[in-house]
Amino acid sequence: MDQVISAREQQRLRTREAILSAATELLAIKPIEAISINELVALAGVAKGSFYNHFPEKDSLANLASTHIRKQYQRKIMALNAGIENPASQIVRGLCSFIQTSIENPRLAAVLLRGDDWVTAGNHPLNEYIQDSIEAGINQNIFLERTRHHGIILILGTSRISIMRLLTDNPSINEIRILAIETNTLILCGFGMDYESALELSQQASAAVIT
Repeated sequence: MDQVISAREQQRLRTREAILSAATELLAIKPIEAISINELVALAGVAKGSFYNHFPEKDSLANLASTHIRKQYQRKIMALNAGIENPASQIVRGLCSFIQTSIENPRLAAVLLRGDDWVTAGNHPLNEYIQDSIEAGINQNIFLERTRHHGIILILGTSRISIMRLLTDNPSINEIRILAIETNTLILCGFGMDYESALELSQQASAAVIT
């Protein structure tokens, strides 16, 4: 009986993954409103009823696809920052990693923008790493106290707008590096750092991460 349950669970997971994969492929080229459920299940190779067994409606699927991709971005940021102890460097390198990943995978970047799950609460699981860097910066007197509650909004807003700029304007690598330097410098200055220190860290991050 346990083997039967296990087989059913494996099939359920395969079906869910097939639908999510199909959604990701379609969301890379058009918004969720333009995607029909028939189109989704046809691409996924599953029965139409399977969709409703896993998702209440299309918007929840778009948010899940976006969240899944944002987790991929987050893992890359954490790997890039392994061994980096300066909270300010963690933040600017993180944004540069966000940009670099979008350069390498524009289709994933497009899907990331389709979902609405850009929760700006610092205690949201997707934001814990960023919030930890902010808290560390405050504790080390690098950032001002005011960044504790609203710094996450500035970082996520800048990340989202930067991706939109990449996808719509098709800037050169040099323009992208300048964008990263200028936006990161503004973030760090807004967090309380002096301009010269903020600019230096931003230039270092851009040179090290964006290729």
